[in-house]
Amino acid sequence: MELKNPLLAVSDMARSLAFYETVLGLRVILDFRANKTLEGGMTPEEAAARMDVPVDYVRERMG
Repeated sequence: MELKNPLLAVSDMARSLAFYETVLGLRVILDFRANKTLEGGMTPEEAAARMDVPVDYVRERMG
């Protein structure tokens, strides 16, 4: 199974974008001000394994 196009609601867009761009290496491909579309990327579990940190560490920083 593969997750495609998830919709995430975040409380701090700037902080969340910084995380996705710097930690996960994703980039914004569509910007509708309040809504952003990012290119496909890793799940929290994949990011945690790549960063060698607990998955909760990644989830807490996702916004």
